Amino acid sequence: HRFDITDYLIEGENLLAVKVHKFCDGTWFEDQDMIYDGGIFRDVYLTSEPLVKIEDYVVVTDLDENYENAVLSLTADVRNLSTKAQSGWTIDVQAFDEAGNDILGGAVLPVDHVDSEGMSTFAIDIDVEKPELWSAEKPNLYALVLTLKDGEGKVVEILTTQLGFRE
Repeated sequence: HRFDITDYLIEGENLLAVKVHKFCDGTWFEDQDMIYDGGIFRDVYLTSEPLVKIEDYVVVTDLDENYENAVLSLTADVRNLSTKAQSGWTIDVQAFDEAGNDILGGAVLPVDHVDSEGMSTFAIDIDVEKPELWSAEKPNLYALVLTLKDGEGKVVEILTTQLGFRE
């Protein structure tokens, strides 16, 4: 689960406390085929996000009829939680192969304007020559890296995922 605790934070030091509800003795009788773990048994993280961020993105890879070249289509939703409009931002789009080469050639998606406390959608199509294709026999994957930069070129956010080219 994710919880937004922004409204509960105060300037300076904060105390984060978690209340754990344990199961009673009778739980074993109710579900004898289940084992219940009491307490927190997974890692817990406290993270922060920038006021302007990539809220969501969609990547579609479309191969040509010969399965040689492709078009990578990226659509990104950028959210602005600040009180003033933002413009002049960019999203650097990179896809790295196993050798660390960027097959997209330094593509940049301009983020022209995002209203204050609003969200805007931006899209780009990038031609990719002869990408290594993904298949069950050879699951070739690229590391897709999206880097959001402000108007001064300062890195604000970096997102990454695995990307395969297939039809």
